[in-house]
Amino acid sequence: MTFPILPEYLFSPDVYFYLLLGVLWFYVFGILPLVGTLQGLVILIPLVYRLDLPQAFALLLGGIAGMWLAESAASILLRVPGGPVTVPLIMDGFELTKRGRAGLALGATSSSTLVGGIISPLFCMFLLSIVLTVLRFLGPAEIFLIVLWGLITSAVTLSEKDRMKGIFSAILGLLLSTIGFSYASQTPRFLFGTYELWEGIPMIPFFMGVLVMPEFIKYLVKGEKYIVKTEYLHFAGGFFKDFWRGFKETFRSIRVLLQSIMIGTIVGIMPGAGLATSSFLGYSQASLTTKRGERFGEGNLDGVIGPQAAIAAGFPGDLFPTVTFAVPGSASMAIILGLLMVKGLTPGPHMLARQASLVYYMYWVIMIGCIVGTLLSILLLPLIAKIIKVQVTTWAPILITLIFISTYIDRFSFFDLLLLLIFTILGYAMERYGFSTALLVIGYVLGGLIETQAMLVYQLYGLTFLLSPSTLVLLSILTLVTALSLRAMRSKRSEG
Repeated sequence: MTFPILPEYLFSPDVYFYLLLGVLWFYVFGILPLVGTLQGLVILIPLVYRLDLPQAFALLLGGIAGMWLAESAASILLRVPGGPVTVPLIMDGFELTKRGRAGLALGATSSSTLVGGIISPLFCMFLLSIVLTVLRFLGPAEIFLIVLWGLITSAVTLSEKDRMKGIFSAILGLLLSTIGFSYASQTPRFLFGTYELWEGIPMIPFFMGVLVMPEFIKYLVKGEKYIVKTEYLHFAGGFFKDFWRGFKETFRSIRVLLQSIMIGTIVGIMPGAGLATSSFLGYSQASLTTKRGERFGEGNLDGVIGPQAAIAAGFPGDLFPTVTFAVPGSASMAIILGLLMVKGLTPGPHMLARQASLVYYMYWVIMIGCIVGTLLSILLLPLIAKIIKVQVTTWAPILITLIFISTYIDRFSFFDLLLLLIFTILGYAMERYGFSTALLVIGYVLGGLIETQAMLVYQLYGLTFLLSPSTLVLLSILTLVTALSLRAMRSKRSEG
């Protein structure tokens, strides 16, 4: 399979009309707190199924590729993630906002998205046939080791202040991920007598309770008027200057940028791994290799660059198993898969052989959508960022109301409102007494994937998987990377 020239679909004017329409559509859904890609996709389904494939992919893939900056802005400015994918951006991005450096964080996300959204599709197109060969060596054992490694490195780097509290937080997150019916072992666990927990702890009340609501409580308790701390409020006025500085700062962290693009693309390609895994691994690895002086979780810009580049690169990777194996890595990709089948196409090796130009077109559309989304962000984000200069008492009641409404209508369950209150208390208590809500969330998000892969590996191989050549090679690589990164961290701390 050779590197593609520009597919003929790209020369059709209506393709660019639908691409721009898609970017604007998903941008609105990305910037709104608690609303994300899936909601925007579902509304478009009736229209999409009536369009020709090139137009449909321009609308969906191009639109989603241009949306990630908007969804990240909600996490950075308001500490309200649109979903698990942008949760890592809260850790350092919101800390920068509180210091009046929202422009710096948003500028870094813009350039990270731009670079990741260009390199990853090119990588996927150029190495399409080679990656198919490599994937044969990445089974459940390798995915299990990579995700477990991501959790361990996060626990090490995010618990420097109090190692025991950090480890406890990660373990608590892992335990919470075991609640519900286990499809791996076919047994219900910790249901506490209610069917509401059959599918596990729902994400919206968990994220909103642990990450968002405690922040509002802190503002009320301390009587603070603005998101930005008063002593830093004057910085918020220089948004444009900070934005362009952040845009350029990304290229000072070239190692973090490139490794996150690599992580995002490879993890995205792994069937079932998902964008959230890419994002968290990008964050944890950035915490190991950063050369900036700030601690992670306290406003380190690499804590924004790492996950954002991994997200931008992970989306093209996420498309890969959908078109090559008919295995969607997310609900969004399931809709893309359904669209292909409705149009009479069967994803898999035959599609790559017979419809290669369409597959390449999908990647070109993602790349162009990312560029259009970045340009749109440069125009709109300075206006959106003005919210940080509005008093909390003005917009917080509206946002809290939206949180309660969205929590209820997600499953139309009053039980979810009870969960929201429980996790709000838990999140506030953890932050109050020095525990890490970041590690709690990471343990919860990665826990389900770790358990599923671990059960699958044990059923297939037992403990003999540790002796397989591919596992030994991967373990050696991960151990070497971790050792070198920790050594660099220690030398940086000693110099500081």
